[in-house]
Amino acid sequence: MEDIKENEKAKEEGISESENNSQIKLNKYKKYSIDIKIKIINLIKGGNSLHSIEEKYGIDRHCIRDWLNNEEKLIIINNKTEKYRLPGGGRLPEYQCIDEELCSYIDYLRAMGIAVSTNQIIVKAIELLPKLKEKSYHSLCNYCYRFLKRKKYSFRKVTRISQHLKNRPLDQLLEFLRINIRIRKDLQIISELNRIGNCDETPIWFNMIENTTVEKIGSRTVKVKSFGNEKSRISCLLCITGGGLKLPPLIVFKGKPNGKLYNRLINNSYVLKKNIFIECQENAWVTEAIFYKWLESNWFRTFKSKPSKGTLLVFDRAKSHFSDRINELFKNNSSKFSLIPPGQTKYVQPLDVSINKPFKAAMHRAYTEFQISNGNTKTPTHENIIEFVYNTWYKPDIIKEDIIRNSFKTCGISNNLDGSEDDLFNWPDDIEPEDDVINEMPKDDYSDGDEEQESDEDSE
Repeated sequence: MEDIKENEKAKEEGISESENNSQIKLNKYKKYSIDIKIKIINLIKGGNSLHSIEEKYGIDRHCIRDWLNNEEKLIIINNKTEKYRLPGGGRLPEYQCIDEELCSYIDYLRAMGIAVSTNQIIVKAIELLPKLKEKSYHSLCNYCYRFLKRKKYSFRKVTRISQHLKNRPLDQLLEFLRINIRIRKDLQIISELNRIGNCDETPIWFNMIENTTVEKIGSRTVKVKSFGNEKSRISCLLCITGGGLKLPPLIVFKGKPNGKLYNRLINNSYVLKKNIFIECQENAWVTEAIFYKWLESNWFRTFKSKPSKGTLLVFDRAKSHFSDRINELFKNNSSKFSLIPPGQTKYVQPLDVSINKPFKAAMHRAYTEFQISNGNTKTPTHENIIEFVYNTWYKPDIIKEDIIRNSFKTCGISNNLDGSEDDLFNWPDDIEPEDDVINEMPKDDYSDGDEEQESDEDSE
């Protein structure tokens, strides 16, 4: 009867019977979001009848009754997703029997740091289900994409390339922590945490061009001005202590040592007021000679007032960081250094964990403000770069003392020796030990600090 009425209305409006029948079919199979279903349920609860809602909104009363019976499920799903129907409806996924094994295969490869491609997934799927060989490559690719979407996988850009470690990462981290604890006990560094330091070099580019920008939708070209010196950079050596102290930074510019640029900057009264060390090198690198000079003029001079108390300096295994004369320099100052295991700086180097990123972000903001104030018409000078570093490093609201102190605790370098702060150490998720290993380490596990450093160099 309803179809006949619809056809009569269509004739009056000049619509053919075939067109009207197709329209009726479309209305019959129309889908509604869960949000609309809940609104209809609320209307019925408000006193509206099924007949009135059916007439007004064109929704079949049988559908409305089903919605009423599943009201609780609809409310739960509406708070989580934007699906149109309850789970279990629709066609079942194809080849669902091998989904779990494929997921285990992908997770296994990613846990080992191996990149996974669609071809690898297809080959594994054929191995698990040989009848897939009959499918074309195009259909197998479509199956692979549907599988990835269904199991919440996606293609991601690689954000970090890490080296393969010969030894177990857990063993390396534990040995590093043992060495630090032994050195602290030998030097009697218990509460004077400013005697524990960490230094690291970080590159900074003169022309800090953004990879993304805001632009009108539909623009055919998105351009950003450049001054042709995108590869010009400096090296900035930063140093912090476990007590929250920031030592004067060292800036290495590209130029000849003791050349014109070096002499101009050293004799500049404006630069001298900034409490920043300046060096020049052909490639703007921190060489062994520059690092040795920095240790003499900065690190050991800072603690010269307490010659009877040694210091502990933690840094990575760059070749410029250790040599015979650097070892001799530490011995002459009753101090020791600790080398971070290969590939572990992201876990146990405070500068990498908490400081370098906000430092570079603040440097980028300073560069952007410089370009805006100058109409984006000039590149910063050496003096401007020095000012950027000075304002970024010494502003207390950018790199706070609390953040520095917490970074040493997180890396397990300045934690209390009684074990009360062992839980602050941020163990990597994939190598976290089950027991409190640090507290259980016997004294016999420690060797002499100098022997440990020599063994580290031999392994390197």
